[in-house]
Amino acid sequence: MNFLLFYRIDSIVLFPDQEDQLICLGDKKGIYIVKVAYLNQSQGTVPVTPFPSSKVWSRAWPHRVGFFLWQAFLNRLPTLSNLHRRKSVLDTPNLRYLCGNAVETEDHLLVQCPLASRVWNYFINVVGSPIFTISSIKEVVVGWKSFPLSMQGLQLWKRLPAAIPWGLWKARNAIAFFGKISNLYDVIRDIKIDAFNWSKGLDCQEKRYVSSFQMLFMA
Repeated sequence: MNFLLFYRIDSIVLFPDQEDQLICLGDKKGIYIVKVAYLNQSQGTVPVTPFPSSKVWSRAWPHRVGFFLWQAFLNRLPTLSNLHRRKSVLDTPNLRYLCGNAVETEDHLLVQCPLASRVWNYFINVVGSPIFTISSIKEVVVGWKSFPLSMQGLQLWKRLPAAIPWGLWKARNAIAFFGKISNLYDVIRDIKIDAFNWSKGLDCQEKRYVSSFQMLFMA
């Protein structure tokens, strides 16, 4: 070990007439970039699905929603399962807010639980597609496919992979923090509002957009 250390030190070439500079070895230009540092750190522990930066940090939805998707993709949302693992809550991870069928994890809460499945299938049926199985939030973010829709419908459809998980997360938090239970149609309505507003460059809660939402999916 000492021999290797001395070998590396001895291989360093000093230039007394030049000013010292900080150089990031992970970048070709020697410039430190957070994205490059993240990718270099991830090497050796390569995830099953590469992190889809361009799809998560999209301009199609607000930045806070991108941050939410980033947390969900990396299994860092403050679900009861994660909070229990971090010893941040005294409750057991078996407590669930949206359903009572499984431990509250990201994938179960946002994709697999009965309420989540019904929400996903509702929007998939709107475009006339056969119901397909989604098992994880990663599959949604990475593999969301387009359908032959109108131009406005396509703009709405591309926002659903973020709007649906975001709507389910808000419904979950409404129960957790305020004891407010939303039914299926309330959740779907709020998702429509978000998707429509984002497609118009807005980030508000105006109900007037809901009535025309489904018509825009018509090719």
